Amino acid sequence: MQPAWIGMYDDVNSWGWSQTDRSFFKDQETEFRKWWTEEQNNLHSGEHCVQMFDNGYWNDEHCNETFPSVCFNGGGTFTLINNSMTWAAAQSYCRACNNDLASVRNEADNQKIKELISPGQTVWIGLFRDSWKWLDGSDNSFTYWKQGEPNNRIKKETCVAADLGQSSKWEDRPCSETAAFICYSRVVPIKKVMKVKLVTKDSPLDLNDSAVMVDLLKQLKQRLKAKGVTEGVKLSWRKQSDGKVFHKEEKKMKRKPTAKKDEF
Repeated sequence: MQPAWIGMYDDVNSWGWSQTDRSFFKDQETEFRKWWTEEQNNLHSGEHCVQMFDNGYWNDEHCNETFPSVCFNGGGTFTLINNSMTWAAAQSYCRACNNDLASVRNEADNQKIKELISPGQTVWIGLFRDSWKWLDGSDNSFTYWKQGEPNNRIKKETCVAADLGQSSKWEDRPCSETAAFICYSRVVPIKKVMKVKLVTKDSPLDLNDSAVMVDLLKQLKQRLKAKGVTEGVKLSWRKQSDGKVFHKEEKKMKRKPTAKKDEF
């Protein structure tokens, strides 16, 4: 059977800096790049972190590889950390001891870092990217890749198809290919507000007690389940303006009938 497109893709243009303080960058400084020839190439669909060579040029690499790193100290200075670590470990080290992994805002920053690197040495800098995402923006860590996938076999495999002939397992493929596709409809929840009247029969039970309200919801769910309603229903209490859910209903006083007087 032919493969069918699903809504997952590799966001190859999502590069960003580890430095979270946006005031650290001036206009366009977050976009500075100095890639080595034919980089970034996302080899084997797993290169999501960036290192700098001793010549000052950059390369994308697997984040779990271990290399020395360069931290930013504040005030425009950088420090070389010769301990080999993964990218994530280097980020944690820099944040704990210095400021953050080095952000390269311009050619001047790049030159300062280059001067710290020994001949033949490669170091982590603070550039990284997100990888596989869903088109609808949902956050789901579930994956169902075929063995050996994703592999970016021809360096342009940034879309995902389900192989319907192999238990619908996933494979990365070039987005320019044509294939069947699978659509889905988002279920829009319907919210209804219902007024509930409870008769306590002169019980001293405080209905606004949190434990009591939780127990009441459980009982309501059990009753719905007994009626065959088992999925897609969530129950909650709505607080009123005074912060309470329940209010005691005041009994209305019955008016006594008055005798009609005869007039003479």
